[in-house]
Amino acid sequence: MEPRQGSAAFSRRAVVAGAAKVSMAGALAALARPGEAALAQGTAMPNIIQQWVTAYQSTDLATQVAALYTPDAVYEDVPTNTRSQGGDVHGFLAAFAKGVSDVKLTPMDAFSTSEWAALEYTFSATDRGLIPGGEGKSFSVRIATIFQLQGDKIARSSDYYDSATIASQLGLVPASGTPVATPVS
Repeated sequence: MEPRQGSAAFSRRAVVAGAAKVSMAGALAALARPGEAALAQGTAMPNIIQQWVTAYQSTDLATQVAALYTPDAVYEDVPTNTRSQGGDVHGFLAAFAKGVSDVKLTPMDAFSTSEWAALEYTFSATDRGLIPGGEGKSFSVRIATIFQLQGDKIARSSDYYDSATIASQLGLVPASGTPVATPVS
């Protein structure tokens, strides 16, 4: 969906750029339209966001999450540069759902307007073959997901997170701050 001419709609790039400069809560509050204030800590999440969190933690993650999207929706995983094709959100999430277990989302902050929503949360899971070399190990990472809404459905979502955090927790790369041996000349 393209922003309408003269509308106050914000692009995902503007939301993410603002979030990079200040805290997620502060950036989202600054972008909220009059009458659509960002949620304060401790208040209820927007309905579509709550449905998405619940679906992600269900036993049939791919089917339950995909049901929240429009038929032509795009689901994008920014760090891996991958996205669903032709509205096939279920197909895009199916391999992921098979490759992890014990999925838990812990929301930290959220907001929505009539056209956009954002969720900041901790995602925890156990690798069951999704990431080669990480099988059987658990990981936890902070994620921000930006949603473009169309009525009561999700037309597009983009996940932003640090994949190096996951790789480090799975023992695939040295932990941040770990000294690396350098050859002496």
